[in-house]
Amino acid sequence: MGYTRFSDRKVVVALALLCCLLWGSSYPAIKTGYAWFNIARNDIPTQLVFAGWRFLGAGLILLAWAVATRKAIWGLGFVAGRQLVVLGLAQTTLQYVFFYVGLAHTTGVKGSIMNATGTFFSVLLAHWVYHNDRLSHAKLWGCVVGSWGAARWTWTSRCWAKVLWRLPPSCWPLPASTANRCRSAWTRW
Repeated sequence: MGYTRFSDRKVVVALALLCCLLWGSSYPAIKTGYAWFNIARNDIPTQLVFAGWRFLGAGLILLAWAVATRKAIWGLGFVAGRQLVVLGLAQTTLQYVFFYVGLAHTTGVKGSIMNATGTFFSVLLAHWVYHNDRLSHAKLWGCVVGSWGAARWTWTSRCWAKVLWRLPPSCWPLPASTANRCRSAWTRW
């Protein structure tokens, strides 16, 4: 294996920064797109069509890149293809349905924090999809602590005072997947 430009540390850092910039720009781009196209907060079908167009564009760009660089597109076997479909449907489809709908009801910052919890979902899902990726105590605690951190930064301080007052300390690390539902219920008290 020879030297490639992707093994140069400066290129890797520059590409990582570019990826972070592109990934982080999706939140304001989606919120701006909702405003430009007058997509209402409760108009879920239009939000999903908007998401579909963004993903179609991204897919076409990737296919064009693969063709331009002469990469094999259909080189997966049946097992790998099935795993890819399961992971894609579970992670990408479900995650982004909730993401696009949820982003219409929150700020971009809170949306980006909550979307980062998708990593924890992937860790948990990989335990059942891939036989060689088992859930260890360290991974489980990482998911619990990360979910708690996401919940901590998305809830208001007033809400936290009510939550901690009613719950024993052993119950504080709540799953991030229920954070928005709990937050909206607790702010109505």
